[in-house]
Amino acid sequence: FDVNLLGNGLSTSPSGNADRSNVQEYPACGTSVCDNVRLQAVLLDSLGIQELACIYGYSMGAMQALHWAAMYPNRVKRVAAVCGSAKPSDFNIVFLDSLEAALLADKDCDVSTGWKLLGPCQQGLKAFARIYAGWGVPRQFYQKEIWRKSSRDGTAFSSREDFVARSYDNGFVNSNPLNLLAQVRTWRQGDISTAYGMPSSSTMASVLGRISARVYLMPCTTDSYFSAADIENEGQLIPNCRFLPIESDWGHRAGDPHRPGQEADADFIGRHVKELLAEEVK
Repeated sequence: FDVNLLGNGLSTSPSGNADRSNVQEYPACGTSVCDNVRLQAVLLDSLGIQELACIYGYSMGAMQALHWAAMYPNRVKRVAAVCGSAKPSDFNIVFLDSLEAALLADKDCDVSTGWKLLGPCQQGLKAFARIYAGWGVPRQFYQKEIWRKSSRDGTAFSSREDFVARSYDNGFVNSNPLNLLAQVRTWRQGDISTAYGMPSSSTMASVLGRISARVYLMPCTTDSYFSAADIENEGQLIPNCRFLPIESDWGHRAGDPHRPGQEADADFIGRHVKELLAEEVK
């Protein structure tokens, strides 16, 4: 089985509606992080898998990992949540709103009467990418010209503009804008305190307090999406939690350290995941 985020183009997504390859159309209201976790639980049930030794998640995957531990506390033994939080902050939502506005400003992207793509949406995708370039890596990355120490497809970056063009413009130019919009809306609907099955009076403290798994929280100290300070506060509400900030100038990308120049980030994450797996948990 291939399990992918709803809306990402591989799983049930708006792009599937165009050729009716999906039996059921993508919901007009979008999907939440909770929806993804509930479907994953159904899949595991069908495979006869009840207990998970460890859930590792990066970014929105980290949000799902924490949802798993709160929604199904008896099934999850360990969680490694890298560069992701239990809810999007207001500051994070401002970023997500700007991405949505960039796509919808292009007349090719129309969701007024359903998920419709009327053209290539190149202006919207270019604006989307340029917004991302200012958030995916932090101010320190540009200030210190960290891009000079990295490359893409074996070719070093020659300038800041070359980095942005090849990392972000090229990264989104072939994306389906409706799928991007769906993922933005899923991210926005990532507040763990409103997850399915939680009492209507739930608070962040009461929901995170349900988690019995051993949890390692690994935010990046310069992440613009998911603040390390916010995640540290969340960690204080999780009974068996270890807070391990990644000291890096790569921002959110520190949690996905496959690029040249990110060897220290990769070592930090790998070392602590091994420690987590070696811990005895009940």
